[in-house]
Amino acid sequence: MKKILSILISLIILLFLHPTAYASVTPVPLSVDIARSTQTTIVITYHITNTQINDKHTRARSESGRFSVGGKTLGTVDKKLTAKLSDNGNGLFSGLIKEKLPIPASVIKKAEQLKSVRIKYKRQFRLSGGAVASYNLSCIVNIKVTSAGGADLSIKHFQLYFSNNRAVISVKKRQPALKAYVDINYNGSGLFQGYWQVDGRILSHVNRYLVYGRTLKVDTPDVPGLPTFSEGPHIVTFIINKPEHDIIQPKAVYYVHPAIYTKKANIVLIAPVDKKAIDLRNDGFRWESEENITSYLIEFIDDEVEKPVFSAFTKKTEYILPPPVRTYYFSKKNTYFWRVKGFGAGDNIMGESMIFKFKIKK
Repeated sequence: MKKILSILISLIILLFLHPTAYASVTPVPLSVDIARSTQTTIVITYHITNTQINDKHTRARSESGRFSVGGKTLGTVDKKLTAKLSDNGNGLFSGLIKEKLPIPASVIKKAEQLKSVRIKYKRQFRLSGGAVASYNLSCIVNIKVTSAGGADLSIKHFQLYFSNNRAVISVKKRQPALKAYVDINYNGSGLFQGYWQVDGRILSHVNRYLVYGRTLKVDTPDVPGLPTFSEGPHIVTFIINKPEHDIIQPKAVYYVHPAIYTKKANIVLIAPVDKKAIDLRNDGFRWESEENITSYLIEFIDDEVEKPVFSAFTKKTEYILPPPVRTYYFSKKNTYFWRVKGFGAGDNIMGESMIFKFKIKK
């Protein structure tokens, strides 16, 4: 009896001094809900650990992934994943591998044909290298097919732009109220977290719970606003922390010019009122005068974002289109826009009006 007890004690001591090596791989997330009506792309992070001591050359490798229902293959992913494990101390080696995984609509359709809403995605990993023994590891991510509203939040696309609907804009020094916008196309519902960043510095955080929809629009805050004190280019980005995604972060750039911003007067348009139908032969255009403005430029536009089709300078606060101008420039369409800009003695823009719309009576 004493001999058996002595052997057991010796085994315990050996196991304590030389623990058995093990390895594991854990996917994050372990499960995900996706919408049946659209192809979804998820990001899986594989956490790989290995406790074999003095093994600095171990690598994890997976040749492919497989979608299945009840053991029946629905599709495969022929994409190799590899990672080198790093020494974290105390004999623990670990590594991370990220996989951007599109779930094809064909896989969802095959699952529905098998009358199943649950799909398994499996990957087999092999750890080898150096003096360590080889390990074959497998992991499974459970995928549930559900309605669009019940699916986990996922990001499809997002785009940055300024008030000119472009990712580039020029402003003057100390110009206020400069804003950037981001349109985020998404699927599903869940917690959304992100933040605005300017030149690598965090401007503000955004935390919202999104329910099923199509697009989220977020703008930079009024306070603190985008800084315009330093001349030169400045880079604006919007970083999405949650949900995890693998989309390249878009950037927007604004250029601050040396000229100091001066506040413009608001020129009030009087007639015709916005969206009114007018007779160009008899109806003119009128606006209020502003102090320190010596001349006005009236512009006519056939599209709000395009260049004027016709413009004219005047020192008065009213203008009537001459007959030749009406015939040549205003005969193709019956809807146009107009605005007025005011200039000071030094030909600087001192004021600007809103853009009004008018229709031409036939």
